[in-house]
Amino acid sequence: MPLVVLVNRGTAGGAEALAQVLRERRGAKLVGEPTPGFGLVATRFVLDGAAAIRLQTARMESGLGAGWLGSGLAVDVHAPDVADLEFGAPGDASIEAGARILSRASRPEPKER
Repeated sequence: MPLVVLVNRGTAGGAEALAQVLRERRGAKLVGEPTPGFGLVATRFVLDGAAAIRLQTARMESGLGAGWLGSGLAVDVHAPDVADLEFGAPGDASIEAGARILSRASRPEPKER
């Protein structure tokens, strides 16, 4: 089944991880703008009962070893983010590009004669 994931600069951390795993494992196409590259895991350590500190303790990587810290995820199809449009409004380039990909992928293969 064809799959498109819409991404932009707001797709960060765990959302980047999900997008990358769907790309690697399910062949998803990433459409939109590159992601910001937030690929760190933070852990909270409690100090003296009333205080705590949060430290970055790990880097996120996909199961195949791809990392995106600092570089973000590149998109397969660039579509400019239109921040002033409501989600799904006409003129949303990301949704239109994703719909074109899905439409092409769902067409039946021509039969040979």
